[in-house]
Amino acid sequence: MRAVVLQLALAALIIAVVWWLAVNVSRNLDEIGMVTGFGVLTSAAGFDISWSLIPFTPSDSLARVFAVGVTNTMVVSVLAIIGATVIGTTVGIMRLSRNWLVAAVGTAYVEIIRNTPALLQIVFWFSSVFVLLPSPKQSVDPMGLGLFALNNRGLYMPRPMVVVSRKWWKFEGGVISG
Repeated sequence: MRAVVLQLALAALIIAVVWWLAVNVSRNLDEIGMVTGFGVLTSAAGFDISWSLIPFTPSDSLARVFAVGVTNTMVVSVLAIIGATVIGTTVGIMRLSRNWLVAAVGTAYVEIIRNTPALLQIVFWFSSVFVLLPSPKQSVDPMGLGLFALNNRGLYMPRPMVVVSRKWWKFEGGVISG
């Protein structure tokens, strides 16, 4: 009987604490004039997103931002799955190779990269490698073509532009020309 009473007392205490937190949060939000709920999704975003498959402007709603974020996440996820599959298959085939050098490179990749915790790799890359890259004003063009910029914010390169034309090709006297 004592165990049942203690469990009921603990449940009542948990419910009281959650109730107190909810009332406290509600009162504090009312005091500062902050609105809660999903109504905020209809307000304008006021910021831009650098890349998205869905057209987006800063005047679009926050619901549109959510849709753009979900779409971008799906695109990055699909690309990561494809890239991981290609790398994993390649390294797996390398490890099965009869060539000693190819098998050693595959094994070294697995032992060094895959067996090191991700957090340790993140700390290594950001504290020792990316710090050495130049600032955006002193960007480096790795290929010397004037098309790329490498700096501590990333690698910038031209993106393909899709040009839609009414005439993709024309047929003239038995010859197809573009």
